[in-house]
Amino acid sequence: MGKLNYLARRISGLKAGQAVSKDLKKRFPPGTGSKSAARDPFVEIDVTGKALTDDGMAQFIDDLVDCLEFRDQDHPTGLARVTELHLQGNLLTVNSLPKLAEVVALSAGDLRELDLSNNNIQIATPEEIEKWVAFLESFQKCFMLRKLDLGGNALGRAGMEHLARIYMKSDLDFLEDDAHEVISSEYDEQEESTETNALAEGVARMKLVAGKENEPSRSKKSPYKLKSELKNGKSEFRCHTYEELKKYACTRGLRSIPHLLLTNVSMTSNSAIHLVPMLDIQRAPEPLLSFLPVVGKAVTLPEAATSSKSIIWRPNDELAPHVLRMIEVAEELQQFQQSNEASDASSEASGDVDNAAQMMLQSKLRTEFTRVCKRVRLEVIKADGIHSSMIWSTAVKMMLVSRALLLEDKDRPLDGDDDDALERMPMPKPREGRVVSLPIDDSEDSSSGEPTYYHVEDAMPSGPFHPSAVAFDQQFPNLPSTTQSASTTRRVPSSDIAEANQPRKGPSPPQPPATASRRRVRGCSKLDWRYDLPFKVWRRIIAEAVGADGVLDLEQQGRIMHYASDWDVVAYGMQIKGAEIHQQLWKFLESVGCFTYSPL
Repeated sequence: MGKLNYLARRISGLKAGQAVSKDLKKRFPPGTGSKSAARDPFVEIDVTGKALTDDGMAQFIDDLVDCLEFRDQDHPTGLARVTELHLQGNLLTVNSLPKLAEVVALSAGDLRELDLSNNNIQIATPEEIEKWVAFLESFQKCFMLRKLDLGGNALGRAGMEHLARIYMKSDLDFLEDDAHEVISSEYDEQEESTETNALAEGVARMKLVAGKENEPSRSKKSPYKLKSELKNGKSEFRCHTYEELKKYACTRGLRSIPHLLLTNVSMTSNSAIHLVPMLDIQRAPEPLLSFLPVVGKAVTLPEAATSSKSIIWRPNDELAPHVLRMIEVAEELQQFQQSNEASDASSEASGDVDNAAQMMLQSKLRTEFTRVCKRVRLEVIKADGIHSSMIWSTAVKMMLVSRALLLEDKDRPLDGDDDDALERMPMPKPREGRVVSLPIDDSEDSSSGEPTYYHVEDAMPSGPFHPSAVAFDQQFPNLPSTTQSASTTRRVPSSDIAEANQPRKGPSPPQPPATASRRRVRGCSKLDWRYDLPFKVWRRIIAEAVGADGVLDLEQQGRIMHYASDWDVVAYGMQIKGAEIHQQLWKFLESVGCFTYSPL
């Protein structure tokens, strides 16, 4: 394996990039490194601490991509296959990520370690977000990566939120039968080339040269190892059979990385909210390492890392103590969950002596997490507004559009005192319809479209959804509490759905009378939607209008639409008095489950 290490060389900036470019060009035939690249194309590149800028990176990154893509008869697997890429301690910005994403995608089956720590990667503008997202998505098919270090970069609120979105939406577990599509075709090409060269050598040995029948033919030795040599060879990067590669490819993507470092990334309270669900679904490094080849070189981790965590986020000292406590409690609960799953999978019962104490401790931790999580979320909304998070702003916009389009006057109940308040609200055009329980069934559709970033990231801190807004009451009606609207997400049996879809005969059943003090928020949803358009069509229209695809999943979108079209939600919201704006927004996001991104 070749090593392009520049630590001992007194070069920096553009000269460092030019030095890497010069060494890579030697691998192109008929360069001096062409034969060695044919024998062993695997390479480690280390440009640590060389003040490498985006311009310096541009000096060699295209040459590296060309080496990865190059193919000819002598180099069926390319001129270079990157196993480690060390770029820490430089001056790289987000502008270097698009080309780096190409390198990652082309090295999906080879890259073991990528270190981008302590650079100048900052995510703020919509253009920077798009480059950042494209870079994160390039890891989708990576299945050999052991370590990804993003620490020491000021990712901030936007960078952490979109990292959480990509992480939560990425797949992890795959079947071996699905692995062929991600295993690089170079394996098959090299195996075919190996067998061809082996056959050619065997034929050459059998040839009889005139006058030299007893002398062996001096055929040129093939630069490729035979299949048996690949299995027993010294190279740790080419000793894997096809069946082993299929096993390794069973876990891939960001969630398959055993060591993801997010230390000192300018994490905010908003970032911590999105980090918590990542910690909740992360797996311990040991199960992930079981789907990776055993290598002798150990991964270097910071002192704050522990063996039981795959996401290493300490230190991030700028977080407030109660925000740190929220993350710590989330990790403890996740450890209890993993421990419970392990004990359930064991054949023998562990005993009931410690079970009661563990259950009490878990209950105490859940109560503490609920309290501190609510506090952090309320503080963030109050201080930063709804536009501080893409998913929050999108959820509110989808609710407003859904309410304007789907809340029909025909469905409005007439219950005495509530009518006076409701009459003062402008309502959509009435039509015939009824309210029935309906699950969110959109299995034939998908919300995997790319999100748009301009409608959130370009928004100013002011606006109708910021606490400083004066006309918020006219833009956003009061919202019901979480406990009252939680039932809007419930599903009904399929038999009830079939019955509800039958044509209605006779008048609708009378609604139960409401109490005079406050209306109960019913757990029911519309079946007949405006203009006789089905639910799926309305969901697509509204999701496209507000840019919800790729941000809110189908279930979240459906909950918002049912929530917005329920008159009981409006009626109860009109009775809420004294709640501040950020409290109302918290109740809404909590009710529809749109505070954080949902796993795929």
